[in-house]
Amino acid sequence: MLNWNSTDTHPPIPEISASLPYALGLSLSLLAFLYLRSLATWNTRSRRLSTPPGPRSLPFFGNALDMPKAKQWEGFRDLCAKYGDILCLHVFTQPVVVLGSADVIVEYLDKRSANTSDRKQTASLKLMGYDTSFGLMPYGPEWKLRRRAFWQHFSPTAVGNYQNIQRETTRTFLRTLLEHSRDIDIERHLTKSVATTLLRVLYGIETQNDIDEAVAAIQGGLEGGRQVLVSGGFLVDFFPILRYSPSFVPFQRRFAKWRTGLERLMNTPFACYQAAAEKLGDDAPPCVVGGVITSLLKDDQEKEHVADIEFIAKRIAVDSMEAGTDSVTLFILPYLEQWSDRANLQTVSTLTTVLLAMSLYPNIQKKAQAELDAVVGPDRFPDFSDRDLLVYIDAIIKEALRWMPSAPLGLTHCTRNDDELRGYFIPAGTVLMANIWACLRDPEAYENPEEFHPERFLRDGKLDPSVRDPSDFIFGFGRRTCPGRHFGLAALFINVASVLHTFNISRPLDDCGREIVIEPRMANGFVSHPEDSRVQLKPRSPEAEALILRSTGGAIA
Repeated sequence: MLNWNSTDTHPPIPEISASLPYALGLSLSLLAFLYLRSLATWNTRSRRLSTPPGPRSLPFFGNALDMPKAKQWEGFRDLCAKYGDILCLHVFTQPVVVLGSADVIVEYLDKRSANTSDRKQTASLKLMGYDTSFGLMPYGPEWKLRRRAFWQHFSPTAVGNYQNIQRETTRTFLRTLLEHSRDIDIERHLTKSVATTLLRVLYGIETQNDIDEAVAAIQGGLEGGRQVLVSGGFLVDFFPILRYSPSFVPFQRRFAKWRTGLERLMNTPFACYQAAAEKLGDDAPPCVVGGVITSLLKDDQEKEHVADIEFIAKRIAVDSMEAGTDSVTLFILPYLEQWSDRANLQTVSTLTTVLLAMSLYPNIQKKAQAELDAVVGPDRFPDFSDRDLLVYIDAIIKEALRWMPSAPLGLTHCTRNDDELRGYFIPAGTVLMANIWACLRDPEAYENPEEFHPERFLRDGKLDPSVRDPSDFIFGFGRRTCPGRHFGLAALFINVASVLHTFNISRPLDDCGREIVIEPRMANGFVSHPEDSRVQLKPRSPEAEALILRSTGGAIA
């Protein structure tokens, strides 16, 4: 038993109780001091560093009424011309910073990506089921895992494994152009070609019935993804309490429909893969989904981050598929940065742009075909091994990417912490928009930027590294750069080279045989494309027609 009178024991409890108010008061005072000091520091910083300039905000609405209604990239360009290359807007309570020049985009999104690689999480993402989409999910361990899985299958080395599939689907597309050259919906047929390539690469799907079933799932499965990418598209994102509205409310019914479509997209092609794997066993064609499942099952460390390997494999495949299209055809973009923030999307949109440009600039087309004739000759198709010699073809692709970028504003980024940019205060949670279109139409970087002029990328017969490369912008920035860009650029090359090698492209004709004047304008939308892409296609020669027929099974029935 303790002797409270002893000098080597604790003091009596009453003495401790007497000192408790003093200790508590001291602690509270210290906490208050630290809080006030941090608050003063933040206030001093926020006072010292003003937010970027922008239009005057209205009560409640902020700058919601100042947001450009159509072709936002042009509207933001004009606002940046007035307020500067770092433009601040508030959509209700959400701060949005538009980055309007190449140097500020590279500085903030590339060089400081540790704080600018996040994505804004919204109520609509969760309601539609897109909160698990790789391109839209927040930066963190799960995102890093998914990116590593992507890179294993779409690195420059891995992309070489898909060249045979890309060759075959490109030649099938040429056959389609030959059969329907008088009246053809190029975007629809090209999108089907891209879909077939993706389904074979991702799932190993090769039978036509399975491809048709999967394409039907794609058509209905990505509508919600397109809608979620529309800036300010849903009121629920600004007033999240609306997510608890009853299920009969119209917007809730739309979200439910989009969730169902996304689930079908995830399950239908995967079921085709499973059926083939069970039926063929080791003879099943190799594919990305099978590779992802195998690698995750082997890696115990990866399992710690993933509760359901099958779900991750499905999600990775869907992420890739989501990037494989154009918003007005079968697919859309929210993988966006996976393949893409964009790789397969570029195949459809950019090839359409190339065909339009060739019809408007026949001398450029002749120069490209002369290069193809010299390097390839009439007896075979261009191949990936010819790429280093087909410099003008590469320049045409770069110019098409610059002239009409398919995602003019890219995907928005989001700051993770309070930050400073060129003397301006950028709060945590700020949405960052990069005006890619403005960078690629910058007259200081590109002379006469409205003109289609591939020679701007060439010097002494080689690609000029000193010219701003559009690929550095259209495939995303920093840690969010599209890991599928090598696949997308390879698909672009083989398609552009093959079409120009075998077809002449000219302006369309009306019913009286007169040329139709086409204005090269970009369509409105998050994912853009030529507003009017009508062209006329004819085989370059009987030899070119015979080459297509020989490679795809003989004469047209």
